[in-house]
Amino acid sequence: MSIYDDDDEGFGTPYPAARAKRRQASPLPRKNMTTREILEYCLDGYDEDMEPVRPRFRQTEIPDPELEFDGQDLYVKRNNVVQNSWPAMAGQPGYQNRANMSTSDLGPTPEGTYSVDPDELQERLSFEEKIQNILNHPEMPWVDKYALLRNKGKYHWMKEKKKNAWGNYRVPLEADDDTNTYGRHSMYIHGGNELGSGGCIDVGPNMDHLVPYIKNSRSPVKVRVRYKDEDFER
Repeated sequence: MSIYDDDDEGFGTPYPAARAKRRQASPLPRKNMTTREILEYCLDGYDEDMEPVRPRFRQTEIPDPELEFDGQDLYVKRNNVVQNSWPAMAGQPGYQNRANMSTSDLGPTPEGTYSVDPDELQERLSFEEKIQNILNHPEMPWVDKYALLRNKGKYHWMKEKKKNAWGNYRVPLEADDDTNTYGRHSMYIHGGNELGSGGCIDVGPNMDHLVPYIKNSRSPVKVRVRYKDEDFER
């Protein structure tokens, strides 16, 4: 006999107590069950749309980070919640203020919205690591291989004498279309031994701690530059 009472449409209404008792007594269909009882048994726990009555847990992805720089600190945020922060600076001493955002090579990064692409992240490499990099990329043009080995062109920042200024990593800032850069270009987020730059956002030695957030992002990381004071010189 079914655990359901037939209604006018030929379907049944389950009795939870009876269902629980059946589950305890017989976890598998009984041999003497009718075809309808077997179907009811197999469909137990699903609604009319064949969806589980109890929705399964859905694992949510961690949102990509966003960066925010206010002239004093660089913040890592997810869903507008601060995850981490470090002291940071942009501009040379005496030029670290809003009035000098348009001053090339001296003033701070212009306010606005930028992005940094994980694929564009550049890392200081040892000579052995450069050789391995070349071997792993046989399609690299010879001119680029030579430049990488000799720290020329876009690899000039890897020179040992420039380590104090650049640190171990740098990643270019790409301005959004509505951000006024005053014609300035070649701005980065980078490390170094001392805070301060000619237009980049310098995170100092903490750049090594920021890099994993950028590396692990699935898409370019948004960077908002909003100075909280007119003059933010340290």
